[in-house]
Amino acid sequence: MNRSEANPRTTLAILLGLCLAQTAAIAGFDPPIWDPNMPRWDTSPWEDRLAANRYRQEGAEVVPWSQEIGLPSPGNAAILYYQAFLLRPQPDDATALQINAVLKGGLPDDVIRTYLGRCRQMIHTVEIASQSPHCEWAIRYLDTNGFSLAALAGEVRQLAFVLSLDARTLGVDGHSEAAFARCLTIRRLARHVGRDTLIAYLVALGIDSVACQAMQYVLSCTPPDADLLLNVRGRLAALPDMSQSFRQAAQADLNLMLEYVKNDKTMIEYLREQWAETAESQPAKDDALHLTDEEVLATAKESSERVLNSVFQVMDSEMPYDQKYAEIDRRMIDASRRPGMLVGVTTQMWNLGVRDQAGYNALKTALEIHLILAQTGQLPEALPAYCPKDPYSGRDFEYEVTDTGFVLRCRAMDISDNKAWQYEFSVRK
Repeated sequence: MNRSEANPRTTLAILLGLCLAQTAAIAGFDPPIWDPNMPRWDTSPWEDRLAANRYRQEGAEVVPWSQEIGLPSPGNAAILYYQAFLLRPQPDDATALQINAVLKGGLPDDVIRTYLGRCRQMIHTVEIASQSPHCEWAIRYLDTNGFSLAALAGEVRQLAFVLSLDARTLGVDGHSEAAFARCLTIRRLARHVGRDTLIAYLVALGIDSVACQAMQYVLSCTPPDADLLLNVRGRLAALPDMSQSFRQAAQADLNLMLEYVKNDKTMIEYLREQWAETAESQPAKDDALHLTDEEVLATAKESSERVLNSVFQVMDSEMPYDQKYAEIDRRMIDASRRPGMLVGVTTQMWNLGVRDQAGYNALKTALEIHLILAQTGQLPEALPAYCPKDPYSGRDFEYEVTDTGFVLRCRAMDISDNKAWQYEFSVRK
């Protein structure tokens, strides 16, 4: 067997490549692909009218959490998410194009409201599921014939798109409170997705971005209402950022790789040989070759966890962004040169988390600006001192009032993309 085939980092790189393709696809709502041999069911005009009327009457409902509508035992949110996958109606080609237009900033029409009327059961189910603290997807990662993470990512992102579509439509229709509630549901969904593996974490970042963009859209539709904005600010602050998901995913990924190695004797032998080849003395080489399978796994786990913890320490440090980037990059390059490293973390993964944090810090800052507008009747001349900072520079966002609202700009470059991000917000007068 070729050793490169047995290298766990090679396996992880292949999986990561597949995930990045999935994450890149999250920018649009995929038009359905129909099997020409399958009959296609078309709704009648009266069913369309019924769905549209139902949405107008019930669309702004927000599901409260209560014991009466609690999750089935053992309280696993994934049970309801899987039900929601089955409840989501597949849009026809024309509706899918309309959905894409709204998700890119357009205005919803009755075609969208009709589709959302058919999605009421799905939306209701996701809202309940998102409020559970526990979610176990039960993906059999080592079983290639089981339900895969790629399949889960595809289903979950479609749920996120429908919720984003619903939030935007509710915002346009004047139901701002319900619209913000849908956005927060997407954020909770992202946190349920992003804990299992690093690939799942990347998918969750994409879903989190969908929520952020939806809230940005809803803000542009929301009239000045201080009480509503204070409520949204509090609920948004109550949700943790994605850094904790990153830590959980990194550890879960390591555990998965250890399980993979445990079940492959060739991999274990490969690690023994690698440690023996890099040993500094003959006794150390002999010791490496005589390690038991359990000792090989324990050694790989200990050295890999040491690398992970060193990365987490850098993340938690007071270093500025550019120094953190350089230090994490240095440590990961150094780790990649050591045999037996089962760490799938990359500098780019951490950097994507920084970008996600920048987007939400900008959103929280925009909420403060809208709140000042609601309280005083005008936009502030400068940002309040208590606003969250631009994570790239550690300073306040650059703030500029425009004809339609305002722009927030990061004051330092994203090193991976070589650009400074900016966020445009419209204001409803």
